[in-house]
Amino acid sequence: MLVRRTATIGPCEPCPCQPATCCCYVFLLVTVGLQSLGIPLPGETALVTAAALAALGRLSIYGVVAAAAAGAILGDNAGYWIGRKGASRWFRANRAAVVDWTSGPVRRGVGRLYCALPFGVK
Repeated sequence: MLVRRTATIGPCEPCPCQPATCCCYVFLLVTVGLQSLGIPLPGETALVTAAALAALGRLSIYGVVAAAAAGAILGDNAGYWIGRKGASRWFRANRAAVVDWTSGPVRRGVGRLYCALPFGVK
């Protein structure tokens, strides 16, 4: 007979059946947050894995949703503030270099390719 175990978001006490329940939520929050920030990490893979563990009863689905949502929101907001505060100063200081770096591909028509790719235009 299959016994379904449910996990709760509680204190981080290791037990034989769920040794790292709390760490899974923290790992999911950090991975999804850093991916939302722009660092190429497997955030979707971590989320799908956590959802599968929740389906097996090893994690709480509410904890998985809360950790993923919090990570995505925090990562997006951090990326916004980094771009708003730090990147604008960097672009103002290096404007000529940025214009030179981007003007070459635009003159060659690469911009049209990037605009057409999402629509499947060949």
